[in-house]
Formats: sequence, C-alpha cells, structure tokens
Amino acid sequence: MVSIAVPASTDQGAFERIRPHDSRPERLAEEETNAMRYLLIFWAGPLGLFWGWYFLSLNDISFGTAFFSRQMNDLVFAVYGDVLGIDPQTIPPLAARACVIDTLILFAIIAFRRRREILARFQAWRERYS
Repeated sequence: MVSIAVPASTDQGAFERIRPHDSRPERLAEEETNAMRYLLIFWAGPLGLFWGWYFLSLNDISFGTAFFSRQMNDLVFAVYGDVLGIDPQTIPPLAARACVIDTLILFAIIAFRRRREILARFQAWRERYS
C-alpha cells in the first residue's frame, strides 16, 4: 500500500498519513448512496423533464405558458425533423426507443457491478423457497 505524507496544517510540522483507498463498509455504503444519487440526477432527471414536457405539450396542458403549448411541441419537432432530414412524427418513437435502450444498458452496467450481491440474494431466495 502506498501512502502519502501531507502536512496536517501549516502551523504544525506534524505529518498525517493518508491511505489512497479506504474500504470501510460505511464508506462503501456512502459511495453507493452517492452513486445512486448521481444516477437519479444525471439519468432519471433529464428523462423525466423531457417526457414530462413532451406529454404536457402534446396534450396542450400549457399552464398559461408557451413552453408547454402544442404549438411549441410541433415547432420543436419540426426543427429537429428539418435538421435530421426526417419526418417530425417519427422523432418521438425514436427518442422513446433510444431511452429504453439507454435504460437497459445502464441497468446492465449496474447489475454487472452488483452481480455478487444479486447472486447471493438469488441463492438465499432459492434456498428459502426450495
């Protein structure tokens, strides 16, 4: 294990040892909680915002703003259609399919990272009901 000596403070000449990797269970649980927080922020947040806007504007539930109006929905997808060179009506199903595929890839990565925990739970479940 490699350790680095750094000054504890600028006033004192004492040094403190810092470990590069701390594998205490509390720290691992905290890192996993942070990972799930970031997952919700950077994956579920944008998806929720996009699909929330899409269905509100598709059904013209505008709350008095132009952002949620059906005209804005049609304009946004017309611009995307012109940029991509495809019919604007084909974009929402393509976006839905891309979100589903991204979700499956993300959950596969999470399942791979937690495969030992998942296998242990499955074996415990299997023993309990066998």
